Amino acid sequence: MITKIPMPSGGTNTDRLRVVSWRKGVGEPVNRGDVLLEVETDKSILEVESFAKGTLLKQAIPEGEFAVVGEVIAYIGNPEDAKDLDTPTGGEGGKRAPEGSEPGASTEKSAAPDRAASVRSSASTGAVQATPAAKRAIRELGVSIAAVHAATGKDTLSADDVARFAAAREHDRLQQGAPFDLRPLTSIRRSIADRMQIGASIPTFNAEIEIEASSCMRLRSDMNAQRNDVKVAYHDIIAKGVAVVCRSHPLVNASFTNEGIRVFRSVNVGLAVSIDQGLVVPVVRNVDEKTIIAIAAENAGNIRQVREGKIDAELLQHGTFTISNLGSYGIPRFTAILNPPQSCILAIGAIQTRAVSRERSWHEVPMMSITGTFDHRVIDGAYGARFLLDLKKVLEHPERIRDA
Repeated sequence: MITKIPMPSGGTNTDRLRVVSWRKGVGEPVNRGDVLLEVETDKSILEVESFAKGTLLKQAIPEGEFAVVGEVIAYIGNPEDAKDLDTPTGGEGGKRAPEGSEPGASTEKSAAPDRAASVRSSASTGAVQATPAAKRAIRELGVSIAAVHAATGKDTLSADDVARFAAAREHDRLQQGAPFDLRPLTSIRRSIADRMQIGASIPTFNAEIEIEASSCMRLRSDMNAQRNDVKVAYHDIIAKGVAVVCRSHPLVNASFTNEGIRVFRSVNVGLAVSIDQGLVVPVVRNVDEKTIIAIAAENAGNIRQVREGKIDAELLQHGTFTISNLGSYGIPRFTAILNPPQSCILAIGAIQTRAVSRERSWHEVPMMSITGTFDHRVIDGAYGARFLLDLKKVLEHPERIRDA
């Protein structure tokens, strides 16, 4: 008996997932609970486990291609069942039909003339339907309904169908003698682009403050000298400082809605982490209730997990505040784009030695730049400035929050 493994749900925001890598090869034994493959949603990388025992007979979706939720992506059964997948009457076991084609539709080149005739007849008789959004996209993108129908095989076209057809057509046009290589967008990269577009459209303002970092450096060095299992980073200390200061400045831990401003009771700090697929923001929840060591341990685990490609969607949710740290790259200062729907993000720069005048003499002092980007719909300039000033006071005496 052959068991079909469908593409699982990737969450409420996407119904198309990309196959990143197969962890089991055709012919390999599979047990219940074994990881068959990894798929990419718009936010994370998910492991797909088998609910059947047997032999992997077929990988229905190659690496790098997309499948919709519910589409068969793998077949598991006994080795002798493999022949049933190769027969012309095998239905879903044969070659994968083009997206949206009718069940059993031929994919052979010889069928192309008949298919084209069918398209012309269908389009001319009005059998092809399009949603209002698809009709608008057809007008805006300058494509024909018959061409989209021919490419998708669907009798009811959506705006996504039209957009994908137009993008594929443009890709083909550009690839012909183009002086560049076009890299397809991954789901995560597309999600980043969409979120950053939203963030850039929000009315924001930026404010920068410089922190004397000698006390933070000393605290970090002392804490790391005392433990080998956990290494504290500056963003861990800053995250705790943010949580402390949020008690008196709750609007930096909030989000704007049309119904009102949501002020969150817990401080859940996300840390921007770069991975091969793009940028993800794993979250440490309830930072206000955790020590710096606990925050450091959780952040380190989160970073390790996402860089190994084991991205759990739950790890990226429920953030109320974000920190972006480019200090390790030697960037002295920068501004970050707001991470919607949050009202604040902090950009942490590298520690640099500055000459500072004290008591009529000059001293070399390590300084750290922190730049806040604030949602001006929630936070006014003076409020943001007071938040940064209070954060400066906390971070210049971090021993007070060491075990808080």
